[in-house]
This record gives sequence, structure tokens and C-alpha cells, in this order.
Amino acid sequence: MFNEDQMKFVPAYYAANGKGQRVPFIVSLMMVDDENKASLPPAVSASIDRTLRRR
Repeated sequence: MFNEDQMKFVPAYYAANGKGQRVPFIVSLMMVDDENKASLPPAVSASIDRTLRRR
């Protein structure tokens, strides 16, 4: 389905409110694997994990 070597990182974007507080979010397409199960590309999963570990 995906070649992990082709995509290592996915940029996170930030949404901010009027007080300057920011929250990260990632825009991604939801893919399906060979069994038609919903699946995120490995780079997206890694970016989400990295973001959660920083908190």
C-alpha cells in the first residue's frame, strides 16, 4: 500500500484563537488497505504520535 521510504514526515498546521493559543492539526487523506480497512499513511501516524508525545 505505502512505501515508508517515500514519505517520512507530514507537516502539522496550527490553528490559533484570538488569545494566541495554538493547537496542531494534520490534514491527511484516509486510505484503505488491501482488506478495505481504513488506514493512515505511516508518516501521518508518526506525526500524530510525535505531536502527542510533546504534550
